[in-house]
Amino acid sequence: MVFKSTSGIILYAVLSAYSFNVNQAIISSDWKAPGDNLITVDTDSGLEWLDLSVTRGYHYNGIQALLAPGELLDGWRYATELEII
Repeated sequence: MVFKSTSGIILYAVLSAYSFNVNQAIISSDWKAPGDNLITVDTDSGLEWLDLSVTRGYHYNGIQALLAPGELLDGWRYATELEII
């Protein structure tokens, strides 16, 4: 790869490092069945995010009921505002 300026080299290095870090921090994981990839794991924060397709069509109270022990979403919780930002 040929660069025409030092700013090009610096930009390439920054973007490469950023891209590498982002790819290392997010991975897919299975939830209920092998290959379903319904969990996204952020390896930097340790948080696991359930795919929104699982709760599609539910309203807040419906999901709240599914979070109860023994229900479909047992062990999950709503993300806090700080975790989303």
